[in-house]
Amino acid sequence: MEKLYKALTEQKYRVKLIKKGNHWVARGMTILLFGLGVIALSNVEVQASSWHANSPAEIAKRISSNDRTFTFERGDTFWGISQVLNINYQTLMEWI
Repeated sequence: MEKLYKALTEQKYRVKLIKKGNHWVARGMTILLFGLGVIALSNVEVQASSWHANSPAEIAKRISSNDRTFTFERGDTFWGISQVLNINYQTLMEWI
């Protein structure tokens, strides 16, 4: 009730700090907000059916021997590009 009274009267609520060992632990609204944020973010739905990987043949159509740069488009993967360029995909990832 005290916190509610402070909120209604626009008094500042200060987070209590408690020292445990060598670390300071914040209690109060900080922990509550962090917990609610984790719960809210864990309910995100992802639809994998709306995405498909481009095949190396589709990627090869967009790459010519004179190109010095490559712009990723939706569906491009490092593996697909590495197949077209005939290099290891891990090496390709290091270049970026």
